[in-house]
Amino acid sequence: MQTPNHIEVRPLLPTDAVDLRELRLEALRLDGRSFASSYDAEEKLTAADWERKCTEKNDLCTLGLFSKGELIGMSMVYPWEEDATGETAVLGQSYIKPSYRGFGLGKSLFARRLEWCRKSPQFMSAVLFIRDGNAASTALHAAAGAEYTEPKLMDWADGKKAVGHWYKIELKRPEIEAAPTYRRYALH
Repeated sequence: MQTPNHIEVRPLLPTDAVDLRELRLEALRLDGRSFASSYDAEEKLTAADWERKCTEKNDLCTLGLFSKGELIGMSMVYPWEEDATGETAVLGQSYIKPSYRGFGLGKSLFARRLEWCRKSPQFMSAVLFIRDGNAASTALHAAAGAEYTEPKLMDWADGKKAVGHWYKIELKRPEIEAAPTYRRYALH
């Protein structure tokens, strides 16, 4: 396959719910060992559940990766349950159809996720986890500047316990980066 063209990354809309369901179930069927959820659990979700996943909010966004209008990839941003302040986002549920891998599209999707998080007023940092052995995802996130924090033994959707490698990203706010820097000068 030649390099895909006409690539677009955008937040999904409720009208994308049927396509998201198909893509997510494909991801869980073909690469289920990489996810914390299972095909069986997500197959039971209702149409309303899928529409909610496609409804952008201040703290939730499912991004779609499109080639010529076809949904070929996805990734979600949502609040991390373990952060009581709500200031940490989880970057998760990422998947790109196998025939579209190897063209750098994961970098585009990752960059767009971070851009979305930086615009969110509540998120100050983001975390993500990668199952041990997922070399492509590990390389992508390390190259993008994600800081490795720790390995954790986790329960995975395939019923196995395996190491999940956790990463953290401190999100920089455009308004903070653009703010003037003041120096203190000692008066003699």
